[in-house]
Amino acid sequence: MFAIQFYRSILQGIKAFGQLIILFILLSSCSPEARLHHLLSRHPELSVIDSIHTRDTVIIHGLKLDTSFVFSTKIDSVVLQKERLHLVFQKVHDTVVIHAALEQDTVYINRIKVVKESFLTSFKSMLPWLVIALITLTVLAVFLHSWFK
Repeated sequence: MFAIQFYRSILQGIKAFGQLIILFILLSSCSPEARLHHLLSRHPELSVIDSIHTRDTVIIHGLKLDTSFVFSTKIDSVVLQKERLHLVFQKVHDTVVIHAALEQDTVYINRIKVVKESFLTSFKSMLPWLVIALITLTVLAVFLHSWFK
């Protein structure tokens, strides 16, 4: 007779424990969208993606070109200049000498590298929830221990 009452009390304790777990889950849960909204409203800095800006330098070296060809008309010299390119046509006797030079230039390339969150920072953000879970489990263990004593 005592064993039947003992098993009934155990079953009632398990039923009460299950009800407590379901109640705890229902009270502490909400949709992921709502949790994200609450988190971003409390910590707006989380909505900004961390990134590293780097500036690469590419140097375009100057270009020089010399050539000559035979020309039959009378030309003294011609100088063409546009932005970084300088062309000089000079007539020496029956030959035209061409000197071409391209000035050196520097091109800057800005690159953005997205930095992923490290394990330590994600663990720090989860720490309050872990502490709450440990406290809840401790209170639950004390409750169950006193219930079945």
